[in-house]
Amino acid sequence: MLTSNVTTAQTISPALDDRLHRVDQNERMRVLVQMRRRVRPETFQRSTRARQQMIETMRRRTETDQRPLRLILEQEGVTDVTSLWINNTLAVSATPAVIRRLARSPQVVGIRPDEVVTMGSKQPAGEAGPSWHLDAVGAPWLWSLGFDGTGIVVASMDTGVDVYHPDLGPRWRGGDNSWKDVHNQYSLPHDYDGHGTATMGIMVGGWHSGDPIGAAPGAQWIAVKIFDDNGNALYSKIHEGFQWLLDPDGDPNTADAPDVVNNSWGLHDAVNKCIDEFQHDIDMLKAAGIAVVFAAGNAGPAEGTSVSPANHPSNLSVGAIRTDGSIAFFSSRGPAPCSGAIFPSLTAPGMSIRSADLTGDGAILDSYADVSGTSHAAALVSGGLAVLMSAFPAMEAARLERALVLSAFLPPGAAADNAYGHGMLNLPAAYALAASARPEDLDGDFAFGLSDLVVLADEWLFPACVYCRGDLNNDGVVNLSDFAHLAAYFGQ
Repeated sequence: MLTSNVTTAQTISPALDDRLHRVDQNERMRVLVQMRRRVRPETFQRSTRARQQMIETMRRRTETDQRPLRLILEQEGVTDVTSLWINNTLAVSATPAVIRRLARSPQVVGIRPDEVVTMGSKQPAGEAGPSWHLDAVGAPWLWSLGFDGTGIVVASMDTGVDVYHPDLGPRWRGGDNSWKDVHNQYSLPHDYDGHGTATMGIMVGGWHSGDPIGAAPGAQWIAVKIFDDNGNALYSKIHEGFQWLLDPDGDPNTADAPDVVNNSWGLHDAVNKCIDEFQHDIDMLKAAGIAVVFAAGNAGPAEGTSVSPANHPSNLSVGAIRTDGSIAFFSSRGPAPCSGAIFPSLTAPGMSIRSADLTGDGAILDSYADVSGTSHAAALVSGGLAVLMSAFPAMEAARLERALVLSAFLPPGAAADNAYGHGMLNLPAAYALAASARPEDLDGDFAFGLSDLVVLADEWLFPACVYCRGDLNNDGVVNLSDFAHLAAYFGQ
């Protein structure tokens, strides 16, 4: 009996153990039961080709490991059970006695509460010129080269998307594998709040208003509604969303996973804490060749105000800047508590952004709003990644993410810090960095060399981009030396 009690105490998290002693013993509690074995993402190459094998391996492991626990739950009459193969976890609603029985199983390594995540507060937004955010990061320049996100699929994990908006409806991929409401309330894309609609507009919105609103207007979108209509999301529902994104149609043989996933949410009730609840899921998406972007959080302006999952050192996190290029007061600052590393990864326009708003199920088609927050800065980076992916379809997502960080703009003499990160999103510079990895005869001399980068530099220094300039080494001039580290990084 002593051994059993010790094992149970080690398996049940302290937070859950405290709740188990305080609640009515007939009350059902929502918990996450973690199996001992999980498929490791590093086992698989970071590519879409590895996705099928990875999903099949995870499903087999989950079926085998969870079978004994399912028998226990069946014996106990527990029916509210969700199997999560993405991390080999069971989401269960059960009484304290059943939870303690599960904790004694040798297949179980831990049981923790199925916590609730709430939507963050909205930030004030003043008026700004239409499309300023797109001009600031150089998106129109890439469009002029023919790269607008065509062929790329972006995904949103948010409050949903208003499919009736004329800037968004035509860009929905459509079908059963393009929309997931984890609460099983809406069969078609729907948004109760507008947050998800605004972020999707910044990613893929078009020109219905007369001015572009999205960075990748040629891309298609899919979405997971993780927040219910009260603005709440259980941990288990967020896990379910990540799982769906890995295999939207339930058939690993079809290539219907998105290329980029935007996450404009975070655990804002746990500022400056390192919480890795979702990191395994994120790592599995990355192993499948999917880019994952997170908003840095809106807990600024003090230092040490980051939120998870953004503040994990391996995640691409995005802070927000104002129209004048200064950091937004609300943008969360580092350092990241998980590692002490610089946080955020980079910044992007995130204040007074014109984007799509709710249409009332199509009643008001010309519906737009000015929005602010790192949510919208992250969406701009996600859209920017989609544009780069359309330009370099064979390049790994992880490499393009790194190109964004390495090419981010900092004023002359400035260095990366815990407000601006490594600088502001600079799509022309990121294109130049990626292009140095894909030799192109830009000047027509039938060879790839520095002269091609001169041509690229001349095209890159366009006047429409207020902040994007080519002084990569901050020596006050733009010349070939600014491209030296690009060629060195990509081995040219």
